[in-house]
Amino acid sequence: MPTCSILLPTYQAGAFIGRAIEGVLAQQETDWELLIGDNASQDETARVVSRFQDPRVRYLRRPHNVGYVRNVRQMLAEEARGEYAVILCADDWWEAAYLHTALAVCAQDPTVGWVHTAFRFQDDAAQTARAHVMTDCPRVMEGRAFHERFFFGGGMLVALSSVLFRRDWALQAEAFQQEVFHTDTALWLKLACLGRVGYCPAPLVTYRWRSDNLSNTTARARRLEEWIDALTGVLAFARRQGLASNPAWERAVMARTLTWCLKDAPNVKIASGSNREVARVVRKVYRTAPRVFLHPGVLTRVALAFSAPPGPLAMLRRWRNYGRPSDSFQLPLDHLASTT
Repeated sequence: MPTCSILLPTYQAGAFIGRAIEGVLAQQETDWELLIGDNASQDETARVVSRFQDPRVRYLRRPHNVGYVRNVRQMLAEEARGEYAVILCADDWWEAAYLHTALAVCAQDPTVGWVHTAFRFQDDAAQTARAHVMTDCPRVMEGRAFHERFFFGGGMLVALSSVLFRRDWALQAEAFQQEVFHTDTALWLKLACLGRVGYCPAPLVTYRWRSDNLSNTTARARRLEEWIDALTGVLAFARRQGLASNPAWERAVMARTLTWCLKDAPNVKIASGSNREVARVVRKVYRTAPRVFLHPGVLTRVALAFSAPPGPLAMLRRWRNYGRPSDSFQLPLDHLASTT
């Protein structure tokens, strides 16, 4: 059995997938299998993949488009054989040392359930690339510390293609069972309930940002609604495992997440030009935690969301805080602990 299963879900990515495969073949670590789950692409994907005649590469073409989440779930649970797994986006690529480096972290510490690395962020539209390195991030941190930093600290921007995880842990964490947009982030949070988290500050992955990325083509209101659903699933998993924190902390996590969604609600108006989409987000927040609305800061954010003017000037604000979940709008922690 291979040490690592590399899962490459793809749909209509024939223009990019060749570079992703080349990056896998160039790895210093050679004990791997590459599973390419093709969601019935109609472009040149099959022809590009056929150029790579390596017995470790398995091309799995679906008879029809089963969706991203189901495609990954099928590879992870039914077709992969490795002890470890990585999900490599079809338009991203690795440096040659990636697998060797990530596997070494897990091999040195059996309590580490997953490891991620720094990455380069390439914006194809702007023709620019920059490294994203968290210089203050510990090489190994407790799962609770990861949660604290993710929700209440400076944030944790994790590139999907940079994450290597123990496959049996992922199955225990019910990986990719929820058909929601943020199912990968939910998995990292669940894995952090089960063990420690590793980090490598070397940018060994290039994450390509395109206008037709799934992140850009999924409606903003839907992303926010599904993030609430994903987090609800994470907290439910922690409770089932007997790993839930004290109720006050759990309520604080949910309340902080809901305020993030309200913070982003003006961007829903900017993107859609409609208060109807804003209402969807606000309604979801209210149904999840009605008492959040008792705080004046929340009411202010709701008002701003509905009054946000669409147009070019407003669009300039959309990515101002990209990757920075905390801003000037932060409810006091004592209030957060009693809002839901």
